[in-house]
Amino acid sequence: MGMLDNTAADIERASDAPTDAPSPPKAIPLRRLWQAAIVLLGLSLGAVGFTIWQLRNDAIQHAISESGNIAAVLAGQMSRSLHSIDAVLLEIRSANKGLDISTPEKLRSIYDRKEMHDTMREHLASLPQIFNIVIADENGQLVVSTAAWPTPPINISDRDYFKSARARTDGKLSTSVPIRNRIDGNQTIVFARRLETASGAFAGVIFASVNSNYFEAIYGSTQSIRSLIFNLIREDGTILFRHPDPVGFAGKRLSQEATWQDSLQRGTRSFRILAKSDGNYRYVSVRPVPEYPLFVNISITENTALAGWLRRSATIGLGSAALLLCSIYLLIAITRQFRSLSKSETSLLRTSQQLDAALNNMAHGISMFDSRNRLVVCNNQYAAMYHLTPDQVKPGAPARDILEARVAAGAAPASRSFAADRLADMSQGKDYSITDYLRDGRVIAINHQRMANGGWVAVHHDITVQKRAEAELAHMARYDALTGLANRALFLEKVNEGLARMANQGDPFSVLMLDLDRFKQVNDSLGHAIGDSILKAVADRLRRLVRDDDVVARLGGDEFAIIQTSDTNQHDQATVLANRILSILTEPYDIDGRKIVIGTSIGITLAPYDAVTADALVGHADLALYKAKSEGRNRFRFFETAMEAEARERRDLEEDLRRAILREEFELHYQTIIDVGRRECCGAEALVRWRHPERGLLFPDQFIGLAEDSGLIMPLGEWILRRACTDAIQWPSQLKVAVNLSPLQLKQTNLLDALKSILRESGLDSRRLELEITETVLVEKNEENLAVLHEIKDLGISIVLDDFGTGYSSMRYLQMFPFDKIKIDKSFIQSMINHADSAAIVCAITGLGRGLDTETTAEGVETADQLAFLRTAGCQLAQGYLFSRPVPLSALTFERPEALRSGGVKAA
Repeated sequence: MGMLDNTAADIERASDAPTDAPSPPKAIPLRRLWQAAIVLLGLSLGAVGFTIWQLRNDAIQHAISESGNIAAVLAGQMSRSLHSIDAVLLEIRSANKGLDISTPEKLRSIYDRKEMHDTMREHLASLPQIFNIVIADENGQLVVSTAAWPTPPINISDRDYFKSARARTDGKLSTSVPIRNRIDGNQTIVFARRLETASGAFAGVIFASVNSNYFEAIYGSTQSIRSLIFNLIREDGTILFRHPDPVGFAGKRLSQEATWQDSLQRGTRSFRILAKSDGNYRYVSVRPVPEYPLFVNISITENTALAGWLRRSATIGLGSAALLLCSIYLLIAITRQFRSLSKSETSLLRTSQQLDAALNNMAHGISMFDSRNRLVVCNNQYAAMYHLTPDQVKPGAPARDILEARVAAGAAPASRSFAADRLADMSQGKDYSITDYLRDGRVIAINHQRMANGGWVAVHHDITVQKRAEAELAHMARYDALTGLANRALFLEKVNEGLARMANQGDPFSVLMLDLDRFKQVNDSLGHAIGDSILKAVADRLRRLVRDDDVVARLGGDEFAIIQTSDTNQHDQATVLANRILSILTEPYDIDGRKIVIGTSIGITLAPYDAVTADALVGHADLALYKAKSEGRNRFRFFETAMEAEARERRDLEEDLRRAILREEFELHYQTIIDVGRRECCGAEALVRWRHPERGLLFPDQFIGLAEDSGLIMPLGEWILRRACTDAIQWPSQLKVAVNLSPLQLKQTNLLDALKSILRESGLDSRRLELEITETVLVEKNEENLAVLHEIKDLGISIVLDDFGTGYSSMRYLQMFPFDKIKIDKSFIQSMINHADSAAIVCAITGLGRGLDTETTAEGVETADQLAFLRTAGCQLAQGYLFSRPVPLSALTFERPEALRSGGVKAA
C-alpha cells in the first residue's frame, strides 16, 4: 500500500502537465516526493499496527469465548450431576412426608431402621458418584448412614454444611468445603438438605458425600480443559474443587472474590486479573450452575491466549518489514528514475506504464483526486467496478462527472442526492470510511485518505460475498433450515413483540400450538426423507392459511405454532383458523407416489385474556394442546384455567406413582379364562390395581397412560410380570397366566434378560406364560419389535394379539407374526347379538383363527346368549363377567363357573 500511495503522489504531480500530449515533467523538489512517501508509508505501518492490535483483541476474545463455552458446558454437566443427587435427597426426605420428626427421638424412630438403611443403599447404588448418604438429627448426631449398620456414633454439628443447612430457610442445597470424612479419611464434598418438622422447624439434615476424586476423574480426563484451570466455587467464593491443584487451593476463598461477583452483577461474566499464585495475568470466565448456588470458573493465562497471536504477529511483522524494505527500495529506484525522467520524455512514459501495471494488478479499486476534485489516476478495477468507460475516467475528469456517470450506470446507491452528498463528504478535509449499498445489490466498502497536498486517495473493496454470508448466518439463526419457517427463537421474539404492541396499542392476538398426529409412525415406517417432505408440505399449507401479519413457526420435530393477529372477534377468528387447519392438514399428501394421511391437534391461548407473558402463553397453549390430544386427537381446544389444575394433579399423581413403585402399593387381580368346549378354566389374566393411600383402589385406565408417558411403565411392568409368575406357580400346572405387555416395554434392551430372570426365580414353566400385546406394537418400528417377539417366542412364551379388529390394518399383522392366540375386542362381543355386522366380524375372526390354526379368545362375555353364539361360531376361549369378575389372588378359584353348569348353556 505504501508503494502504491507514493507512486500515486508522483502521478498527482505529473497530472499538472497538459493532458493532450505527453511533455517533459516539471522539476519538483525530491523532498516533497519523500514527504508524501513517508506519510503514506506511515499510514501503511499504522494500518499494520492496527491490524495486529485487532488480532490481539480477537485472540483474547476467542480465548474468553472458548473458556466461557467450556464453563457453560461444565456448569450444565455439574447441574445434571447435582440434580440426580438432589433428587435422591428429596425423594428420601419426602418418603416419610407428614410424619412427626419434631424431636431427635421421633426422628430416630422413623429413620434408624434397617429397612431405611437398605432403601438408602439402593439409592446409593444408582449414583456411583455418591460415597455415602446420611441422616443426622438436629444435634448433629448421625441417625442412619449407608456406610455402616448399625450407624456409628458420630457427631457432625461442627461441620459447615450442618450449620449452613440449619441456618438456611430458602430451600436450597447446602454445600460443604472440601473436608476429610471421618470414615475413610478421603477428601469429600458434602451436599446437604434441611429436614423440617410439620411447623417448619429445623429437625436435622440429610446429606450425600461425594469423593473429590469423582470431580478429578471427570475434569482431569477432559482433553479440552487441560490447558485451562477449572474451579468449582461456592456462592461465598470458597473453592470447592480446582483442576489442576498442585498447591491445594481447595477449601480456600478466592483472592479476587469481589472481582468475579461484581462481574456477574454487571452481566459480563468474564474479566482479567493478576493471579497471585503465579504472577500471570489471566482471563476468567464464570458461569452459574443452573438451579444451584455454585459457579464454574475457567481461567486461561494471557500468555496462552496470545500464543497464536504472537506467532501471527511475528509473521505479519516480518512480512510488513519486507514490504517496507521493498517500498523503500522502490522509492529509491523511483527517485533515481525520476531524475532520469527529467532528462527524457521516453523515460517518463516508461514510468507511467510501470505505474499503470502496478495499479491494474491490484485486487481492489483505486482512485486518486487532486485538491480541486479532479481525477489523477485510477486503475482498471475501479472503472470496471462502477461500469465506467475509459473516456469517463481520463485524468482530469471532475469527481462530480464520475459520480453522475455512476448513477446513470446504476452503480450507485439509490439516494437521489448521492453525488451531492459524496462531494460534501470529500470537502470536509478529513479521513473517513463508508459502505455503499448499490442499486444492483452489490456492497462496496470505501476508505478515503487525505493527502498533504489537499488531494485524496480512495480504496474501493467489493464486500458483497462477505455481507451475503453474514446475512445467511443471521437468517439461519432465526429460521428453520428444513421448512424456512421461523424457528423457536424468532417465534418467542414475535410473541414478545405482540405483547409489547398489545400493551401500547391494545391489539390482541392468539397463539396456536400444533402437533401432528401419526407423524412419528409415518416417519419411522417410511423413512426420514418422507417425513421431511411431509413437514415441508405442512409448512406450505400453513403459509397459505394465514394472513401476511400472522407468523408461522416450526418449533422442532412435528411441532408448529402460529401467532394470529386479531380484532374484537378474537375467539371466533381463532376458531375459524383452527377448523381450516384441521380441514387442510388432514387432506392426503402425495409424496413420491404415496398417499399419506395425517392429522393434527391444536391448543389455543388468547392474549391478553389467558396470559400476558410469552412463557405463560406458550405454556397455556401446550396445556390446551395436551388436552386436545388426550381427547382423541385431530381436534382443537382453547386454554381453560382448569387445565392448570389438571396438569398439577397429573404431576402430583406422577410423584405418587414413583413412590408407589418403591412402596409396592400395587396388587394383581385375576380374571379367569374359560375353555368354551370343555367348559372349564384354563388360566387367568393378570390385571393390575393401585391401592392409593388417599384415593383408594385405582384401575389401570387411571394410571397406566401416565406410567407410559413418564417412563415408569418399565419398573411397574417388571413388577407385574414378576408377581404374576410368582402367583401362578401356586396354581395347578395346566393353568396359564396372561400378562399385558406395554409397547414401551418392548423397547427395553434388557427385556429378554428380565424375562429369563423372572422365570428362573419364580420357577414357572415358560409355556405357562402368555404375553398380550396390542397392534400398536407392530405399527412403530415393526421390524425391530418383530425381532424381539420372535426371541420371546423362542423362550417358549406364548404371544397373544389383544383387541384384534380395532386397528386400521389388523389383517396385515397376522401375516407378520405367528401369534398363538387372537383376542376379539369386547366391543364386538357386546354388540354381536343385536348387530349383524358385529356378529359377522366375530364369525370372520373365529374362522380366520381356525384357518391359521390359532386359538381365539372372546373378551367381555356377560350373557349366556353371547356364550352360546360364541360356541356356535367356533370360538375356543372366553372371559368376562359371566364367569368371573377380576378378583384378588385370595379370592381366585378355578372351579367350573355357575354359568357353565346351567342346562341352557350346555344345550347351546
